[in-house]
Amino acid sequence: LAQAILVEGVVHSIAQTSPHSYLGPSRQSLFCRMLAPLEDLMRNSGANYVFEWALQRGMLRMVNSAGDDDGITYSDMSAMAKFSPGEGCVGKAFASKETIFIQDVSAATSDFWRKQNAMEDGLQSIAFIPHGESVMELCFSKQVGKVPSLAEPDAGGFVVEDHDAIMASIPDIAKVKGEVEAMMDKLGYRANKIDAPDKRDAGNTDKWVPRDPRLNRLTGIHPFN
Repeated sequence: LAQAILVEGVVHSIAQTSPHSYLGPSRQSLFCRMLAPLEDLMRNSGANYVFEWALQRGMLRMVNSAGDDDGITYSDMSAMAKFSPGEGCVGKAFASKETIFIQDVSAATSDFWRKQNAMEDGLQSIAFIPHGESVMELCFSKQVGKVPSLAEPDAGGFVVEDHDAIMASIPDIAKVKGEVEAMMDKLGYRANKIDAPDKRDAGNTDKWVPRDPRLNRLTGIHPFN
């Protein structure tokens, strides 16, 4: 935060000393990017690529990107594109301050001007999410079922995935599950049904973890190292 405030002050000083200098994105956008780097947004949302659009000289232009987009036509076209507020998906998300979610790129309407480039590069879902004075464009090479979140997952959690879809995508999953169940029966395996922490862990840093009482404990602060 201190670093962000320092840079904010530097940018403000430049603006005062050189009023005609081109500063790129607004200082607010710069501040947002320092607090929430695009790489973090990409990781939190599960997106393959993230593009940030900000208002420059009255037009929305791509000012930052994340993801391995070298050689991607869609990225090149985005770098050249510009939108007025209210124009195209980027402009409409910016003007309305509401998210625009394209779950299936192939079914996108004419508002999505870069549709053909997106399809050629294998993008299947895209979300345009207002974020401060910017619009974050999140691109996915697989189809996602709901608007992704820009927030960091809760502590101890994971980015939400479609578990049923993942299971269904595994070849011969029914056979694999049958073999695993047969092996568990042979070993006499019983699943852990404990859903509350053990009172013996009250003083430990991971006291929130429910543990099967059949586990052998060691001594020390972390009994399962």
